[in-house]
Order: sequence, then structure tokens, then C-alpha cells
Amino acid sequence: MQPDFLSIYLYPIEINWRNNQVPKKNTQSANPDLIKNKLNQVRKSLKKAGLEDLELNVTEWNISISNRDYLNDSCFKSTYIVKNTTKNSYPNQVSMIGYWLFSDIFSDFRD
Repeated sequence: MQPDFLSIYLYPIEINWRNNQVPKKNTQSANPDLIKNKLNQVRKSLKKAGLEDLELNVTEWNISISNRDYLNDSCFKSTYIVKNTTKNSYPNQVSMIGYWLFSDIFSDFRD
């Protein structure tokens, strides 16, 4: 029996795979296609597991895990949202992209 869908979350934070470490600072990736590349990696893994037709939902994504990131109140963020929703919500990529979070009121992350 296989699952009905896979739910993932994505944040543009680079991981140093050589040392298996997340950076000490919440540094955004300089790669403009990081979200697309991560989705392609997930799709590749699903295909390898024989689940290439599985519904994929991004239930949490944002430019930062911090609600106090200076980019949150910038024009850049609006273009980031539009670019990533339009380029990544097409058939066989993702079924849903849930932006996290529209308000600064809620955050689990502590700076």
C-alpha cells in the first residue's frame, strides 16, 4: 500500500553536505532556482522509489524560517513568492504550495 500524497516543507537554506551541517546563521541561498532544484530532487527520489505519480504538496515554504528577517518586508519577497508559485505549480511537480506564514504573529523559530 502506498500513501495518498507526500507533504514537504522548503526553505532556501543551504546545507554543507560535506560536514552534514546547517549554517550557524540563517543565510538564504544565493541560488535563484533552489526551490525548483529541491522539488526536482524530491521527484527524482519518488521515481526511484516507484512513486513517480504520487501527489506532492509543499505545505510550508518561505524565504526564511525567521519572522524577523529583513527580507520579509521587502519588494524582493513579493517577486520571490510569484516566481516560485508560478514556476513550480505545474503538472507533475507539485499539487499545492502553501506559503508559511502570512503574518509575523506566529513562529516556532527563535532567532
